[in-house]
Amino acid sequence: MKKALLIASFGSTVAAARQELAALEQALAAAAPGWQPARAYTSGMVRRALAAQGAPVDSPAEALAKLKAAGVEEVFVQPTHLVRGAEYEKLAAEAEAAAGGFARLRVGRPLLESDREDGLLPFMALNHVLRALYPQQEGRAVVLMGHGAAGPGGRAYQAMQRAFEANRLDGYCVGTVEGTPGFEEVRAWLRARPWVRRVQLAPLMVLAGQHVLQDMAGEGPGSWKSRLEADGYEVSCTMHGLAAEAEVRAIYAARLQAALAGKAFMDWDF
Repeated sequence: MKKALLIASFGSTVAAARQELAALEQALAAAAPGWQPARAYTSGMVRRALAAQGAPVDSPAEALAKLKAAGVEEVFVQPTHLVRGAEYEKLAAEAEAAAGGFARLRVGRPLLESDREDGLLPFMALNHVLRALYPQQEGRAVVLMGHGAAGPGGRAYQAMQRAFEANRLDGYCVGTVEGTPGFEEVRAWLRARPWVRRVQLAPLMVLAGQHVLQDMAGEGPGSWKSRLEADGYEVSCTMHGLAAEAEVRAIYAARLQAALAGKAFMDWDF
């Protein structure tokens, strides 16, 4: 049976971010020998911008149609999305619409998605990596900026915060650009800790795209960096996403291998 691994991402218009994503795609492809790798971006905005630059990328529906035309019989759709947000739900809907063209089509889960079997393991695994990347330092707080999402996806950020608290770590704060907790909650968290003099801003995002370049680290007055500096903090910024870290890529690869082996729960197995 001809099998394909469709790696689906939001995508990015930032060249350096796409290099980070390419490293993650390579790690996932290596974790699935015998599965033909393919790529898709879920963001229409990103796809249109790249097409205008002469570098088109398929949508999930387009990629699945090409795989069907190539005689692929089984597809595993591996998302690189961090949480269950609107883009992930759109991906699942496109996969369901195309499922009739294959003998079997499955859709993997976002990285920060757990079930009764693994509980908080995904959160604790990423928590462990982040603690190693940003060890506690006297006078410094680490603020991790995520994108944010409605519904269950948004609760994943709160679960990450609880993972830090479960380890009795008071120097780590999770916030989001377009969700809860937002910047004002982060600011209140910092003000409640007068020992904080320095803030390390780091992306809780797969890629360091426009949100990182502008909303987190931009020089404009509305960026988190500028606003925290105005509050009197010394601020430094990490300018790469989670996909740039080999340890994070290893978590993705391990979860993919578990799913392919039937050891992980699937929401969608068409």
